[in-house]
Amino acid sequence: MDRYIFLDIDGVLNGDPEYSMLRKALRQEGLIPYKGQILDLPPEHRRKEYRLALISVEMMDRLNRLIAATGAKIILSTTWRNPDECWGFDAGDLLREAGLRGEIIGKTPRKMSLDSRGAEIALKIQEMGLDQNQYIILDDDFYTRDARKITGHKNRWIRTSEAEGLTERHLQQALELMGHA
Repeated sequence: MDRYIFLDIDGVLNGDPEYSMLRKALRQEGLIPYKGQILDLPPEHRRKEYRLALISVEMMDRLNRLIAATGAKIILSTTWRNPDECWGFDAGDLLREAGLRGEIIGKTPRKMSLDSRGAEIALKIQEMGLDQNQYIILDDDFYTRDARKITGHKNRWIRTSEAEGLTERHLQQALELMGHA
């Protein structure tokens, strides 16, 4: 049976330390104001290495270990899946360059008629005809819970945190849900 991971990036493959380090570096270079955020970075300074700096080596290692143990394929559900929200870069290319050793087979649809990422994930689950033992969702977004409400599938969402990202505890939970504990 094929297995899938619906993958968010912010709050899963990074956390506060990655954003803090990049903000500090960009401020030191004078590219964003002292109280400014990374999204304030002018378009002419949006470089690939800044996006790559937001992906934690440790968290990518945890994701790779999950993929190696389960053979799961990746479906991007992150806002990064849309080049407009990723400074024009392809999220799949960035993930591979950051060390992803798994296969990305697609992404969730971006439907303005759907009111949450969870609803977009649920639509993809239904389109693919997945049962609840075939996938997990790695995401820190509260509204991802809508996928559970819509599909009726229980306990497939592993909620990471924006502060910590994908921890060893989350990895163990994912392995258990995918029958590889």
